[in-house]
Amino acid sequence: MIQGLTAICFMVLFALCSDTCLPVVADSINMFFTKVLPSVFPFYVASGLLMSSDLSIKASQKLTPVTKKLFGLSGSCSIAIFIGLVSGYPAGAKVTADLYKRNLITRKEAYTLSAFTNNCGPLFIIGTVGAVMLGNSLLGIYLWIIHVLSALLTGMVFRCKSEKSNNMSNKPFQCLSPQKSLPLILTDSMMSMVPIAAAIIFFAALTGILDALHIIPQCLSPLNGILEITSGIHRTVLSECLSPLKKLTIISAISAWAGISVHIQVAGILTNAGLSCKKYILGKIFQTLIATIITLSFFCFHPVL
Repeated sequence: MIQGLTAICFMVLFALCSDTCLPVVADSINMFFTKVLPSVFPFYVASGLLMSSDLSIKASQKLTPVTKKLFGLSGSCSIAIFIGLVSGYPAGAKVTADLYKRNLITRKEAYTLSAFTNNCGPLFIIGTVGAVMLGNSLLGIYLWIIHVLSALLTGMVFRCKSEKSNNMSNKPFQCLSPQKSLPLILTDSMMSMVPIAAAIIFFAALTGILDALHIIPQCLSPLNGILEITSGIHRTVLSECLSPLKKLTIISAISAWAGISVHIQVAGILTNAGLSCKKYILGKIFQTLIATIITLSFFCFHPVL
């Protein structure tokens, strides 16, 4: 009942505020095809190929001592950690779900991975945020390093403490094999992009409605980052109410939080694999706090400002 009424209200408001919403939706579609798809889709394909290659077996064997000591995880989790740090939302969740569905990691390992492997990629933070929005790629580099540090610290705090993962630490080395052909990997990767596009477009429309109704004051426009990461960061950069230090801190926090738009994408991926999203949400909250603290500490004493 509530869901139906909400859907009707959204459709009515979207129709009444179409003058404001349609340009925003059009921009979100353009952003998906020009920024999100080119930056995320290749990593989806690469991760599929990587998990079906002998290299993943060797990497898992070599990295087991490192991942076990830092995060309490077997070496087979290293693929999700690497992809999650360099690709962008929500590639980390997809790789984690794929590993779990193929019985290459335990449920507890999957929960631990979900807490810290869903992150902004360097292309977005350094290129889009740093070079384009802030006009300073060096700031983008600093923000990405802080982003990575906050993610790794989150992984250490949420480390897998169960010793049961040791029982499977050698299993992935025997299970990983070329199970999918390249055409199938391409098809699966493209289908995985559909819910990402849907979430981006829907939340762009929702943001347009909020703007049309003037629900969020202009000085609080960065709060849009709670819903959607790109528009939230863009509004933060354009805000005239914030000092440079506050802008960088909010941008870092929004990047770590990712936005409800991303959370819905990740939730769909995790629940489809039979995994809960609780540890993922707790991880994002903790990472947001850590990123905020590191950003304030760094830029308060760094002459870049």
